[in-house]
Amino acid sequence: MNYAEKNEILSDFEKLINFYARKSVSYFDDMRGCLLLFLLELYARGKCVSKRYVAVAIRNEYIRISKFVFLHKTEREFVDFCLTYDIFPDEENKMLFADILKSLTQKQRECVLLRFYGGYSSTEIAEKFGISRQAVHRLQKRAIDKLKTLM
Repeated sequence: MNYAEKNEILSDFEKLINFYARKSVSYFDDMRGCLLLFLLELYARGKCVSKRYVAVAIRNEYIRISKFVFLHKTEREFVDFCLTYDIFPDEENKMLFADILKSLTQKQRECVLLRFYGGYSSTEIAEKFGISRQAVHRLQKRAIDKLKTLM
């Protein structure tokens, strides 16, 4: 990577990246770093053919990251809400919720608990179960959808 070219590319798009970083969702504070990394990857792959192309690519990456972060934040909030025992003051409701959790398959239950309470990434869960990351995401989605309908 030519140092002068890299600095020129970074300075050309610094304002745009800062704009998207300020605009990004409040619970994700590393948007600037992600977009800078994306810009450097574009440059390394030789995709910085025009300023318009790079600007659109940065915008699309911002949208992709925002959707991903929002989706995972809302899923995490829902699971946190469901698994917090403070919402169940009496033993009867705790038992009811335990029955609802039992309605999930063993794999779904393990997947949700590993992801949201164990802090494991989708890749780590996929390796543990011997499945793809997409399959892990589908497991989580089905489990959360099932919990939503049963609650």
